[in-house]
Amino acid sequence: MDVLMNFCTEFFKIWTSGGILMWPLLLIAILIYWLVFDMFSRLSKNNMPDNILLFDTDNLPPKVSNIINDILEDNPAPTVMRNRVLAMKAEYLPNIKGRLNILTILAGVSPLLGLLGTVMGMLNTFSQMNRVSVQTSDLMAGGISEALITTQMGLIIAVPALIMIMILKGKRDKLSQFFQKLESVCYYNLVSQPTDKAA
Repeated sequence: MDVLMNFCTEFFKIWTSGGILMWPLLLIAILIYWLVFDMFSRLSKNNMPDNILLFDTDNLPPKVSNIINDILEDNPAPTVMRNRVLAMKAEYLPNIKGRLNILTILAGVSPLLGLLGTVMGMLNTFSQMNRVSVQTSDLMAGGISEALITTQMGLIIAVPALIMIMILKGKRDKLSQFFQKLESVCYYNLVSQPTDKAA
């Protein structure tokens, strides 16, 4: 229990020495990792198979499994099927793309915000040195170390976020490829079916 209290005390001391920009960094970190975990949960629910015809439809979202079952059973007209696939693709992919864009922007902003905190801390250090008329290396070293806390925090937020964004982009690409395969199967059915069923 003492170790936890000591850690919390030390963390709070470091946090407060980082300056006012630590609070926006905390807000960005919460927003980034909430979006990341939300997208991981959404994309894991939509884990699509590599081969459309060889899989268990019970593990897929209901809309996707209904469309695939219809394709396998050859129930509706192919034009209706293709329109259903396009509607489902339009429902899934733009939302994912928009969230990934927001994540990329936030991950890019956090190190820049940390750098801004460092510049503000350095200016504060130099102004204190001017006021006191002291030019000791101890005062400067202490001020610089405090000023670099925001840059360190910005990098701690951004680096794992960028790695997670790359993983999410891979999942998004896999989902997009799945929809393209599904659309091509519908198109193949549309071309191969007699014209009276396709109409």
